[in-house]
Amino acid sequence: MCLFALRITEIETIPIALTSSKEGWGRSYFFWPARIEEVLIKIHTSNGLVGYGESHVEPWYYGNTLEHDVSLLRLYESKLKGEDPSNLVGAHQLMTKYVGRGGPTSESARSAVDMALYDLSGKSCGVPVHKLLGGNLRDTFDLKGELYLSTPEEMARSAADYINRGYGGLKIKIALEIESRGWSLETAKIEMAKLVKVLN
Repeated sequence: MCLFALRITEIETIPIALTSSKEGWGRSYFFWPARIEEVLIKIHTSNGLVGYGESHVEPWYYGNTLEHDVSLLRLYESKLKGEDPSNLVGAHQLMTKYVGRGGPTSESARSAVDMALYDLSGKSCGVPVHKLLGGNLRDTFDLKGELYLSTPEEMARSAADYINRGYGGLKIKIALEIESRGWSLETAKIEMAKLVKVLN
């Protein structure tokens, strides 16, 4: 049974920094940073329920920063305090009213609020969120490893390491040699060698 008449009392922000387990993109390619920032949020309600969400910071994709997301979440808190957390449409309308929509720099913070509101809805009804959304597709899922821009031999070693650690899938990054040096038989052979080594 769902609990109604709840009100949002606080949006707590918890900035964190994660250490990336991805290999760096070195050489003449791009660079994947070793530190990834996030803002975890806790939406507190009048009856003590707490919903959790996450704002992911990637300036190179989303154009946001940690400070920007925290400031947006504080603004959202000021506008959503006292509102019904089960009214997701109303919450999004309020966020849009004060920040607009469509700008990539606001989407991570908005998504964190959205996640936390869904979490609260599930908790208030005593069911997992997937039941609110029509059911789950699976009960388990495989972890996926990513192989970045190394030599064929290094990528094959990394693939074996992921498999030995129980990963069920691999994403093999290739073709940036072609992108950086241009299409030629030589660059195509370099990229094909990576695939052949990993798949053997």
